[in-house]
Amino acid sequence: LLVLERRYGKDGRHTEQTELLSRALEHLQHQQARQPDDAGLRDRRRTLLLRLGDVQREHLDAVAQATATFEQVLKEWPAEPAAMRALVGLYGSQDRTQDQLRVLSGLLEVTVEVGDRSRLLFQLGELDEKQGHIEDAYKRYGQAFHLDPTNRGAFTAYERLCYRREQWQEAIRIYDTALKLIETQKTRSYRPADLYVRRGQVLLQYLQQTDEALQNYLRALETDAESDSTQATVERI
Repeated sequence: LLVLERRYGKDGRHTEQTELLSRALEHLQHQQARQPDDAGLRDRRRTLLLRLGDVQREHLDAVAQATATFEQVLKEWPAEPAAMRALVGLYGSQDRTQDQLRVLSGLLEVTVEVGDRSRLLFQLGELDEKQGHIEDAYKRYGQAFHLDPTNRGAFTAYERLCYRREQWQEAIRIYDTALKLIETQKTRSYRPADLYVRRGQVLLQYLQQTDEALQNYLRALETDAESDSTQATVERI
């Protein structure tokens, strides 16, 4: 069955492929009834369910069926990251925000890699903001950015909410973190001139620290001498 299933997949016969996967799962269920403690059979069932869900989601656009398949995986293996990642997208396409939040939170609990955790926190922040939970979104964006300062989405969202909430010292901290990242990792995630200009703007317009603001605009000119707007600001100060 599985040899034929793979051949159907290669040939693009995905409806027949799902039928064979369902038959294979039924056959496996009978085996499990006779050998309920066989760990190998359980692992095979998980693999087949994940494969079935992938085919339903990616090739047949069968959203409801794929959702049900991956939910079955989580029912039997609550910490299965592949099923959670799939459900995040599926729930999002169905506007099931609360389910999406629940699965994202569960995925965050089992995720170790720093960059992945930062992206998950950013996604959670987006959902919080979408629901009008600005305080929660602000915290999530901050966690995402400070966990991985190369996360530009988190940088932009966190900066925006800092301005909205008039958190000027935290805005300065964002720029300092990004500038430090450039100095230590030689990253191209940010342009130094932009960061110095933004830092200078906060110091000048919101914190009334004119002398320090001027130093930031001058640093911006050191890295981008062609900026007429920065030059005009320096002359005005």
